[in-house]
Amino acid sequence: MFLRDHAPDVSEEMANGLCLITTRCSCDYLAELYAFDEVMIRMRLADLAQNRITMSFEYLRSTSEGSEEVVARGEQQIVCMQRSSGLLEPRPIPKSLVEALRSYA
Repeated sequence: MFLRDHAPDVSEEMANGLCLITTRCSCDYLAELYAFDEVMIRMRLADLAQNRITMSFEYLRSTSEGSEEVVARGEQQIVCMQRSSGLLEPRPIPKSLVEALRSYA
């Protein structure tokens, strides 16, 4: 949904060989969730370098008192590659994606 809402042209680039490949991800669970818990996810840009994007996440449960409780923290790193003649080669992050991510820094 992020790409659709913030950098829709990236989908077209993906149809033309752009690959966004997860190279690393992690999640630390801090509290148990239950059925029907309302969970919000906050994303932050942790790093942006060459063809690599690292995002960090906080997963928060809404409480009945209106406050929030952090239930997990995670991180995901992706690289931008271009598929050409069956090979993958590094490529720069699309400009529209860089612009969309900068507001999350």
